[in-house]
Amino acid sequence: MMKSLKNVASQNLLLPNRLIKPTKKQNQTEENDWLLVATNWYFWIYTWTLMVVAIIGLGATIMLMVVLRFTTKMESIEFLTDSELTKLMGNIDLDDIYKVDGIMEGFKDIPLEIMSENDNILLHVVNPEDKSLESAIELGFSKTHVKNIDSFTVGEPENPIFTTSFPNFGLPEGVRHLDVATVYTNRIVSPINETLILKSSNYTRLKGNEGTVIDGSKIKWSAEGDIFLRSVNGTVVLSSAGIYLDVQNLPVVLSNKFAAHQYKLCICMPSGMVFRVPVSTSYNSHMACSMIDLGESNHPCK
Repeated sequence: MMKSLKNVASQNLLLPNRLIKPTKKQNQTEENDWLLVATNWYFWIYTWTLMVVAIIGLGATIMLMVVLRFTTKMESIEFLTDSELTKLMGNIDLDDIYKVDGIMEGFKDIPLEIMSENDNILLHVVNPEDKSLESAIELGFSKTHVKNIDSFTVGEPENPIFTTSFPNFGLPEGVRHLDVATVYTNRIVSPINETLILKSSNYTRLKGNEGTVIDGSKIKWSAEGDIFLRSVNGTVVLSSAGIYLDVQNLPVVLSNKFAAHQYKLCICMPSGMVFRVPVSTSYNSHMACSMIDLGESNHPCK
C-alpha cells in the first residue's frame, strides 16, 4: 500500500506544468509583480522629468548670472530694502527702466552715464490722470528735444550749469548757438557789446500778445523773400536816428518820364508791398507814386 502511494506521488511530480492548475495565490503574486514593474516605470519617469526641469533652471540661473553679473558679492546690482534703493554698479545692459519716483542718482565723485547704441535715449514722465500731459526728453546724436516741461536744469540745483527756469535763461559758457522751433518768452537779450542774431532757414516770426518791441544800437533785417511788419490793433513805428532800406532788391516801376538819380518809396494798399519809382525833375516828388505806368506787365501791386 505504501509502495503504491509512493509511485502515485512520484508520477504526479513528473507531470508537465501545463497540466497543473494555477492557484489563487499564484495569480495574486503575478498581479503584484506587474504592479511593481509599472510603479518602477512611473518612478523613473518622474525622476527624469525633475532632472530635466532642474537642468533648465540651472541654465536660466547661469544666464542671469552672466547677463546681470550676479555673484556672491552682488557685483553689479544691490537691493537696499530699508532705504527702498536699487544700486547698479558697473556696465549693465537694460532695455526699459521704470522708476516710480523718477529719480536716478549716481555715487559721489562717480558720474552716472546712460548710453544707447545707435539709437536715441528717451526719458518719459507719465501723468496717470492725463496722459496728454506726458513730459519727455529725447537725447539724440545731434539734438536734445525737451517736450511739455516747466523747466529743465542740468547740474546741481544750487549751482546749475544750464537751466531754462525763469526769470533768466542763460546759455552755459562756450555755447554760442541755440536751435529751437518755438520759444515763448517775454524777452530775448544778448550780453553787452555782443550781437544778437536770430536766423532761420525757412522763416522767422516774432509775435507779441501786447506788442513787440525791438531795441538795439543797430537793427538789421534781411530776407531772401518778403519782410512783413503788421499790427492788428495799433500802428507800426520805426523810430531811429536813421532808417535805411536796401533798395537794390526792391522792384522798380518805370515812370512815364525819363529816369532820374532819385527814387521815391511807395506802398501798395492794402497789401503793404513796398516798391520804388524814379523821381523826375519835371513834377513834384510828392506825385511820383501817382505818375507811374500801371500797365498790366508793370503793375507793382499785382
